[in-house]
Amino acid sequence: MNFPRLTVLATFLLFSIICGMGEASALSIQTNASGETVVVDEAGRYWYWDLDYFADLDYYQQLDLIAGFNSEEYFDQDQWHLATFDEITDLGSNTIAEIADSFNRSYEQSWRIYWYGRIDEEFIWPSNGELMHYYVGLNSYYGNDPSSAWSLGSLIATGTNTFSIGAWVVSSPTPTPEPSTIFLLGTGLASLAASRRRKK
Repeated sequence: MNFPRLTVLATFLLFSIICGMGEASALSIQTNASGETVVVDEAGRYWYWDLDYFADLDYYQQLDLIAGFNSEEYFDQDQWHLATFDEITDLGSNTIAEIADSFNRSYEQSWRIYWYGRIDEEFIWPSNGELMHYYVGLNSYYGNDPSSAWSLGSLIATGTNTFSIGAWVVSSPTPTPEPSTIFLLGTGLASLAASRRRKK
């Protein structure tokens, strides 16, 4: 059976993990005055840190929780969403240890630990047309360090919930213009206005 998106997802994430090994940490944990916590990546995206918060919920229930994040402006953000293919690929450019240390697990037992989360990447099962979503993450068994690669390309039915799979939830803050950019924009507008006055 040919799953082109699965192959592309696996290839890109594995490549980005290999490229990211040995580099300085690009993930930081931030907590605001309200006690809200996020993981910030190198691109400035905010990731919700607790995968377990979205575990044991189906896709639609997870979307409802994310909508609540936006209405409450969690961490002063209102653009929270399930991570896209490109966003989760970027996250995968960090080392396995950095990701495991930065995010709370989606499930933990005495002999196994999961950092699994659904992403906003759909797949239609060919045999019955069932809508599914990809989930990716890390796992650790019997006290060992997390696996050396993402668990790539796994699928879960959109309407299915499971105790071990949470969600990768992210917000991309709107860039704030730098003072120099604002100054240049203001100067340009002033020059345009003066030019129009001269023409009159």
